[in-house]
Amino acid sequence: MLKKPYRLKGRGSFQEVITRGNPVRGRLGVVFLLQGKEETPRVGISVPSRLGSAVRRNRIRRRLREAVRRLLPRLRAGTRLVIIAREAAEKEDFSRLCRELESMLKKGSVLGD
Repeated sequence: MLKKPYRLKGRGSFQEVITRGNPVRGRLGVVFLLQGKEETPRVGISVPSRLGSAVRRNRIRRRLREAVRRLLPRLRAGTRLVIIAREAAEKEDFSRLCRELESMLKKGSVLGD
């Protein structure tokens, strides 16, 4: 689980990042990136109901959350992300999922070394 300061919460926050942010598309989903003025990066994860039952969606959410948690120290301060998952996020091997997310974040220029 992501710690509270790193969570993006509320419909308004998600909508702002989705409408004003830059989308980066990949196999595991779409990442919307928006640079803000906060001191910490904030992340929100959305898994559409069309991907299956609550059990499947929660599994996808847990896997993405863990992948983000591992990359959190490298994210730029003030970055806000919304990840909208695709089915591949469930079926992909976890190490590949982490690499794919990392490459998407590098494309969006929000990941440092």
